[in-house]
Amino acid sequence: MDEDGRDPQIGCQVPISRRSMLRHSALAAAGAVVAGPLLATNSAHARAAAPAPVAGADLQPIDAIGGLLRAMDHYPLVALGERHMLQEMHDVITALLFHPSLPGKINDIVVEFGNSAYQDLADRFILHGLPVAKTDLEQIWRQIGDPAWNAPIYEQFFRSVRAVNWMQPPARRIRVLLGQPPVTMDQVVAHPTDRRLVATFANTPDDYMAALIGRDVLAKGRKALLIAGAGHTMRGIRQDTASLHGLSAASQVLEGHPNVLFSIALYVLFPVPTAKTSDVNVKRKIESALAERRRVAAKFAGWPRPALAHLAGTWLGEERSDLSYRAIPGATRYQDQADAILYLGPSEAMTASQPDQAIYHWGAYPEELSKAAGIAGEGDQLAIGRHWAQLGPSWFGLYGM
Repeated sequence: MDEDGRDPQIGCQVPISRRSMLRHSALAAAGAVVAGPLLATNSAHARAAAPAPVAGADLQPIDAIGGLLRAMDHYPLVALGERHMLQEMHDVITALLFHPSLPGKINDIVVEFGNSAYQDLADRFILHGLPVAKTDLEQIWRQIGDPAWNAPIYEQFFRSVRAVNWMQPPARRIRVLLGQPPVTMDQVVAHPTDRRLVATFANTPDDYMAALIGRDVLAKGRKALLIAGAGHTMRGIRQDTASLHGLSAASQVLEGHPNVLFSIALYVLFPVPTAKTSDVNVKRKIESALAERRRVAAKFAGWPRPALAHLAGTWLGEERSDLSYRAIPGATRYQDQADAILYLGPSEAMTASQPDQAIYHWGAYPEELSKAAGIAGEGDQLAIGRHWAQLGPSWFGLYGM
């Protein structure tokens, strides 16, 4: 993406997170971040699970669930870059969770969509199978202050992991680690002048997430699946804000733990915008973009869904990723930032996971969301949530496409 959130290959608006929308300009002003020798820390080991690369080769699709499970055999940390509120993405995750081979492959799942202030509650419900009221459980994602996490797929994720654990002995149960810092909307509303508290609430979770993985997963010899937006899971890139460290969570993990990561990015072909115009140059650009999109789409014709494909040495691996504007020097190619792509089928079939509109009209939550966002300078999150709840069913419709 460009800094205005547009895909440089097709020129249309692409989905970015609540916090990303407010931070692209801050990153541009911050300048370059000195990142150090990141790429060498993961490249050699990453090729161990991939086919021999041939420069410019075609992508070779394999079964996605099988590919994920095999990656877990080779790497302590497998990262799955999520597109938020996408139903099909979580259909794949659910299939993975209920695959009989998953228990024993990993010990933990680290997620972006959980506030770590509620880690004990999550453990009680998911790890130990104890009863937890729905109104208490939903604080895990609501107290982050981002309406994206109200999509039903996120609650279903927690309930699915609990169901999987219910069928396993304690030693084979999977712990869900909540990747957001332990600062809640309640705290922000109660302490609006606490600048450190508010800044922690507003900043991206990369620093916290990386420290969590290092401390509670890798240092203990455990293995994990990381589910978070691609801006957190891809290596060799900066955060979308000017933090003390400046690097994505995946990049930070690799600095202290070389060769531990296998990163998978969801590949989506975004729509080309249509425009009623008499401008010949604009028409030519749109026609060119449509032709390019058709050419690329043809490369995926006949692929099974879901499918996984390694990037090293392929035509797509040599392309610039949509996060190349955040890349550290020498890391702009797709294969520099991810090891494989996940393909879910034709883009026009992608479905939005949308919450009940009543969430934003009843109870204390709407007012608290609005207050916390105002204190943190994050725009009208209540209006965004209501907008998302009313649109659909196309996933692209959430973002004006």
